[in-house]
Amino acid sequence: MRRNGELAGAYRAICRGGVAVVVGVAKPGDSTAVRTMTLPFEEKTLTGKLLRVCVPRVDFPRMLGFTWAGS
Repeated sequence: MRRNGELAGAYRAICRGGVAVVVGVAKPGDSTAVRTMTLPFEEKTLTGKLLRVCVPRVDFPRMLGFTWAGS
């Protein structure tokens, strides 16, 4: 249940026009809540990716660099 709250928190944390990317696959019964009213007004994007489509040795340092830079 904690992961569901983290996803909703990540969505709330992104800026207007920002993107939150969910990496991996949730359990079949997992769900989360997003205020859909905010989608058109804040132009936020929530998307998903499987981990296998990235190259961790290359992509993880890059993601950390974005985080440290405040991107």
